[in-house]
Amino acid sequence: MHSSGWAASQTVVYLLFAVAGSSAQGQTPRWATQDVSQAGEKTPAAASAKADLTKTSDELFKQAAELIEKDQFSAAVERLRKAVALTPNQARVHHYLGYALWKLGQTGPATTEFERALRLEPQNTYTRYFLGRIAYSQDRVDQAIKFFESVLATGEPVFDTYQRLGQAYLRKGEPAKAQDMLHQALEQTPWDGAIHYQLAKIYRQTGRQEEAQRELETAERLKRSDRA
Repeated sequence: MHSSGWAASQTVVYLLFAVAGSSAQGQTPRWATQDVSQAGEKTPAAASAKADLTKTSDELFKQAAELIEKDQFSAAVERLRKAVALTPNQARVHHYLGYALWKLGQTGPATTEFERALRLEPQNTYTRYFLGRIAYSQDRVDQAIKFFESVLATGEPVFDTYQRLGQAYLRKGEPAKAQDMLHQALEQTPWDGAIHYQLAKIYRQTGRQEEAQRELETAERLKRSDRA
């Protein structure tokens, strides 16, 4: 209500493409090529065949990433499914497929793909973040909190993890924890009126009317500035 839709959209795209950031610098991340199956690599012919499959999968992945950037999610899903069939043990392919499905509103299949990506790369904070987003949208608040907390535990929280964790704590009925998370969110993005609005709700619930009013006024001021 009080946040910029455009900024939120850009943030999600940034989060998605940050997953493959090291590849953009010419360094393939470990999770991008992890393959738990070693079968069929004992002969040069088999190794060559596998290399061809990986190359084709990489091309499909690149095409899908470009389509996602253009919001062409259905076309991206088509290519990512083909890439998964060729290289089923690449975490990044499952992650991007999960994201594209999520953007299409297919949260069930999206969850499945994100979970597969997480099994291949358990420490991937971006995959955990999106699983938290899905869990929260389905009113699985405890699970959402667990995912968001695990992202913060890495010491490298993605853009709005503090804010979303604060929302989850507030929905669960833990205003003190929610307030702490939202204050930390403000340290990252003090211009975000939505955070001030959420703090106002907490202050009202806890009887701190003066502080609530101040946060509401700040939220409204930032909203007007956003429109301008």
